[in-house]
Amino acid sequence: FPSHDIRQEPWNLSLAERLVLFRKKKLRISYYSHRPNTSSFRYRVWNMAHMLNTKSSAISASWFYGIDGISLEDVVKDADVLVIHRSGYSSHLAELIRIAKRRGTTVLFDVDDLVFESSEVPILLNTLDVVNRTETHFEDQDWERWLGIAHSMRMAALSCDGIIATTEYLAKKAERYLSLPAVVLPNFIVTGK
Repeated sequence: FPSHDIRQEPWNLSLAERLVLFRKKKLRISYYSHRPNTSSFRYRVWNMAHMLNTKSSAISASWFYGIDGISLEDVVKDADVLVIHRSGYSSHLAELIRIAKRRGTTVLFDVDDLVFESSEVPILLNTLDVVNRTETHFEDQDWERWLGIAHSMRMAALSCDGIIATTEYLAKKAERYLSLPAVVLPNFIVTGK
Protein backbone atom coordinates (compact mmCIF):
# COMPACT_ATOMS: atom_id res chain seq x y z
CA PHE A 1 0.00 0.00 0.00
CA PRO A 2 1.22 3.53 -0.67
CA SER A 3 2.41 5.45 2.36
CA HIS A 4 -0.28 7.44 4.17
CA ASP A 5 -0.60 10.17 6.70
CA ILE A 6 -1.50 8.03 9.73
CA ARG A 7 -4.13 10.61 10.77
CA GLN A 8 -6.11 9.83 7.61
CA GLU A 9 -8.24 6.83 6.90
CA PRO A 10 -6.04 4.45 4.90
CA TRP A 11 -8.66 4.02 2.17
CA ASN A 12 -8.59 7.70 1.18
CA LEU A 13 -6.57 7.07 -1.96
CA SER A 14 -6.96 8.70 -5.35
CA LEU A 15 -8.57 6.74 -8.15
CA ALA A 16 -5.13 6.43 -9.77
CA GLU A 17 -3.65 4.88 -6.59
CA ARG A 18 -6.58 2.46 -6.27
CA LEU A 19 -6.17 1.42 -9.92
CA VAL A 20 -2.48 0.65 -9.32
CA LEU A 21 -3.44 -1.62 -6.40
CA PHE A 22 -6.13 -3.30 -8.50
CA ARG A 23 -3.87 -4.09 -11.44
CA LYS A 24 -0.80 -5.38 -9.53
CA LYS A 25 -1.50 -9.12 -9.76
CA LYS A 26 -3.04 -11.67 -12.10
CA LEU A 27 -6.33 -12.34 -10.26
CA ARG A 28 -8.22 -9.08 -9.62
CA ILE A 29 -11.04 -8.38 -7.21
CA SER A 30 -12.96 -5.12 -7.48
CA TYR A 31 -15.00 -3.94 -4.50
CA TYR A 32 -17.79 -1.49 -5.29
CA SER A 33 -19.34 0.72 -2.63
CA HIS A 34 -21.46 3.86 -2.76
CA ARG A 35 -19.07 5.58 -0.34
CA PRO A 36 -16.48 4.81 2.35
CA ASN A 37 -17.15 4.98 6.08
CA THR A 38 -15.43 3.93 9.28
CA SER A 39 -17.79 1.05 10.01
CA SER A 40 -19.16 -1.33 7.37
CA PHE A 41 -16.89 -0.13 4.55
CA ARG A 42 -13.79 -0.48 6.69
CA TYR A 43 -14.56 -4.07 7.75
CA ARG A 44 -16.13 -5.39 4.57
CA VAL A 45 -14.08 -3.62 1.89
CA TRP A 46 -10.85 -2.02 3.06
CA ASN A 47 -9.85 -4.79 5.50
CA MET A 48 -10.59 -7.46 2.89
CA ALA A 49 -8.66 -5.70 0.12
CA HIS A 50 -5.76 -4.93 2.46
CA MET A 51 -5.43 -8.57 3.53
CA LEU A 52 -5.67 -9.86 -0.04
CA ASN A 53 -3.05 -7.37 -1.23
CA THR A 54 -0.61 -8.08 1.60
CA LYS A 55 -1.08 -11.85 2.06
CA SER A 56 -1.66 -13.18 -1.46
CA SER A 57 0.95 -13.43 -4.17
CA ALA A 58 -1.70 -13.99 -6.85
CA ILE A 59 -4.63 -11.74 -5.91
CA SER A 60 -4.89 -7.98 -6.01
CA ALA A 61 -7.91 -6.04 -4.82
CA SER A 62 -9.07 -2.48 -4.68
CA TRP A 63 -12.18 -0.48 -3.96
CA PHE A 64 -14.17 1.88 -6.09
CA TYR A 65 -17.10 4.19 -5.51
CA GLY A 66 -20.13 5.23 -7.49
CA ILE A 67 -18.62 8.71 -7.83
CA ASP A 68 -15.67 7.24 -9.76
CA GLY A 69 -18.09 7.26 -12.70
CA ILE A 70 -17.30 5.97 -16.15
CA SER A 71 -13.86 4.74 -15.05
CA LEU A 72 -15.64 1.89 -13.28
CA GLU A 73 -16.64 0.29 -16.55
CA ASP A 74 -12.96 -0.27 -17.38
CA VAL A 75 -12.33 -1.61 -13.88
CA VAL A 76 -15.21 -4.07 -14.16
CA LYS A 77 -13.92 -5.25 -17.54
CA ASP A 78 -10.58 -6.12 -15.90
CA ALA A 79 -12.05 -7.75 -12.76
CA ASP A 80 -12.21 -11.48 -12.16
CA VAL A 81 -14.59 -10.93 -9.25
CA LEU A 82 -16.82 -7.93 -8.58
CA VAL A 83 -18.00 -7.57 -4.98
CA ILE A 84 -20.90 -5.18 -4.39
CA HIS A 85 -20.66 -3.88 -0.84
CA ARG A 86 -24.01 -3.10 0.74
CA SER A 87 -25.13 -0.88 -2.11
CA GLY A 88 -28.64 -0.22 -3.27
CA TYR A 89 -29.84 -0.76 -6.79
CA SER A 90 -29.29 1.99 -9.35
CA SER A 91 -29.09 2.18 -13.13
CA HIS A 92 -25.31 2.72 -12.86
CA LEU A 93 -24.85 -0.35 -10.65
CA ALA A 94 -27.11 -2.41 -12.92
CA GLU A 95 -24.92 -1.44 -15.90
CA LEU A 96 -21.73 -2.41 -14.06
CA ILE A 97 -23.22 -5.79 -13.13
CA ARG A 98 -24.39 -6.32 -16.73
CA ILE A 99 -20.88 -5.56 -18.05
CA ALA A 100 -19.31 -7.90 -15.50
CA LYS A 101 -21.68 -10.78 -16.21
CA ARG A 102 -21.35 -10.38 -19.98
CA ARG A 103 -17.59 -10.78 -19.49
CA GLY A 104 -18.09 -13.88 -17.28
CA THR A 105 -17.05 -12.14 -14.07
CA THR A 106 -18.42 -13.53 -10.82
CA VAL A 107 -20.54 -10.89 -9.06
CA LEU A 108 -21.08 -11.17 -5.30
CA PHE A 109 -23.12 -9.07 -2.88
CA ASP A 110 -21.41 -8.46 0.47
CA VAL A 111 -23.65 -7.69 3.42
CA ASP A 112 -23.18 -7.36 7.17
CA ASP A 113 -26.75 -6.65 8.26
CA LEU A 114 -30.18 -7.98 7.37
CA VAL A 115 -30.87 -5.03 5.07
CA PHE A 116 -32.16 -6.93 2.01
CA GLU A 117 -35.58 -8.11 3.18
CA SER A 118 -38.43 -5.70 3.90
CA SER A 119 -40.24 -8.14 6.23
CA GLU A 120 -37.20 -7.91 8.54
CA VAL A 121 -37.23 -4.09 8.73
CA PRO A 122 -39.12 -4.03 12.08
CA ILE A 123 -36.33 -6.08 13.67
CA LEU A 124 -33.69 -3.90 12.00
CA LEU A 125 -35.32 -0.69 13.24
CA ASN A 126 -35.47 -2.04 16.77
CA THR A 127 -31.71 -2.61 16.74
CA LEU A 128 -30.73 0.78 15.33
CA ASP A 129 -30.25 3.92 17.34
CA VAL A 130 -30.46 6.21 14.35
CA VAL A 131 -34.20 6.57 13.87
CA ASN A 132 -36.60 9.31 14.89
CA ARG A 133 -38.82 7.68 17.45
CA THR A 134 -40.58 8.17 20.68
CA GLU A 135 -40.29 5.40 23.22
CA THR A 136 -42.68 3.10 21.34
CA HIS A 137 -43.28 4.72 17.96
CA PHE A 138 -41.23 4.90 14.79
CA GLU A 139 -41.91 7.87 12.56
CA ASP A 140 -43.44 7.23 9.15
CA GLN A 141 -40.35 8.57 7.38
CA ASP A 142 -38.21 5.94 9.18
CA TRP A 143 -40.45 3.15 7.89
CA GLU A 144 -40.49 4.55 4.38
CA ARG A 145 -36.73 5.11 4.34
CA TRP A 146 -35.78 1.68 5.65
CA LEU A 147 -38.37 -0.20 3.58
CA GLY A 148 -36.96 1.57 0.51
CA ILE A 149 -33.40 0.72 1.52
CA ALA A 150 -34.31 -2.94 2.04
CA HIS A 151 -36.03 -3.17 -1.35
CA SER A 152 -33.15 -1.44 -3.14
CA MET A 153 -30.57 -3.71 -1.47
CA ARG A 154 -32.68 -6.75 -2.36
CA MET A 155 -32.79 -5.74 -6.03
CA ALA A 156 -29.01 -5.26 -6.07
CA ALA A 157 -28.41 -8.58 -4.32
CA LEU A 158 -30.74 -10.45 -6.69
CA SER A 159 -28.64 -9.16 -9.60
CA CYS A 160 -25.60 -11.00 -8.22
CA ASP A 161 -24.40 -14.60 -8.40
CA GLY A 162 -24.04 -15.12 -4.66
CA ILE A 163 -23.82 -13.54 -1.23
CA ILE A 164 -20.96 -12.96 1.20
CA ALA A 165 -22.27 -12.59 4.76
CA THR A 166 -20.62 -11.88 8.09
CA THR A 167 -22.40 -14.63 10.03
CA GLU A 168 -23.98 -18.03 9.49
CA TYR A 169 -27.34 -16.57 10.58
CA LEU A 170 -27.15 -13.85 7.94
CA ALA A 171 -26.00 -16.31 5.27
CA LYS A 172 -29.00 -18.56 5.97
CA LYS A 173 -31.37 -15.59 5.81
CA ALA A 174 -29.83 -14.57 2.47
CA GLU A 175 -30.23 -18.08 1.07
CA ARG A 176 -33.84 -18.19 2.29
CA TYR A 177 -34.94 -14.75 1.09
CA LEU A 178 -32.81 -14.39 -2.04
CA SER A 179 -32.47 -18.03 -3.17
CA LEU A 180 -28.77 -17.43 -3.82
CA PRO A 181 -25.77 -19.34 -2.48
CA ALA A 182 -24.14 -17.63 0.49
CA VAL A 183 -20.77 -17.97 2.19
CA VAL A 184 -19.61 -16.64 5.54
CA LEU A 185 -16.64 -14.30 5.76
CA PRO A 186 -16.56 -12.76 9.24
CA ASN A 187 -15.31 -9.29 10.05
CA PHE A 188 -11.75 -9.02 11.35
CA ILE A 189 -9.42 -6.29 12.51
CA VAL A 190 -6.39 -5.13 10.56
CA THR A 191 -3.76 -3.69 12.84
CA GLY A 192 -1.12 -1.16 11.88
CA LYS A 193 -1.38 1.25 8.97
